[in-house]
Amino acid sequence: MHFLSDINVVSQPQPLIYRLATLSDLPAIILINQQTLPENYSLSTWNYLLNFGLIYCAEEPQTQKIVGYCVELPSFFGTDSFSKLPVVVQNWLGNNSMSLIYSIAVLPEWSGQKIGSNLLQICLNATQSKVVLLQARKSNETAQRLYLKYGFQYLLEYLNYYSLPFGQRENAYFMYWQNLRMF
Repeated sequence: MHFLSDINVVSQPQPLIYRLATLSDLPAIILINQQTLPENYSLSTWNYLLNFGLIYCAEEPQTQKIVGYCVELPSFFGTDSFSKLPVVVQNWLGNNSMSLIYSIAVLPEWSGQKIGSNLLQICLNATQSKVVLLQARKSNETAQRLYLKYGFQYLLEYLNYYSLPFGQRENAYFMYWQNLRMF
C-alpha cells in the first residue's frame, strides 16, 4: 500500500504568462537585452519605448521572472530606422500605417521553447498597423527564419547598418509584414 507521502509527484511547469510590460518590468527587460543582444539601449530609450511603444513580455508564473520580450513601436516616422530607408521605400511605406518591431529577445536558458515565436505572434495579432517593419542582422539566420515563418518578406539589405567590435560593421536586412486584416 502506498501513501501519498511515498509517491514522488513531478509538478508540470505552468505555462508562461504573456502580457504587456509595466515600469516595474523594465529592469528585467533591460537585463535580457544586455544578456542577449549586442544593441544595449539606454534607460531613456527604454522609457520612451514603454511610454510610446508596446512591450510584450513572457513571465514565468511561479517565480514571476521575465524570460523574454518583444517591442512594437507604432507609427515610427521620423525615427532613425525610418530615415535610413531609401526615399523610394519611404514613399511606399508612407502610404500605409506602419510600426516597427524594435527588439525581440529571450533569455538563452529559455530559448528553443517557442517564446520568441509566441511573442512575435502576439505582437502581430495585436498590431493596428498595415505594415510592420523590422531589421535583422545578416548573420542572424535563426531570426530571419522566424520572421519568414510569420510572413515577413525581405525589403532591402542595408550595408554596414550594425556596429561590431573593433570598428567592424554588419549588414542588416529590412523586412516587412503586411497586415491583411487592415487592407
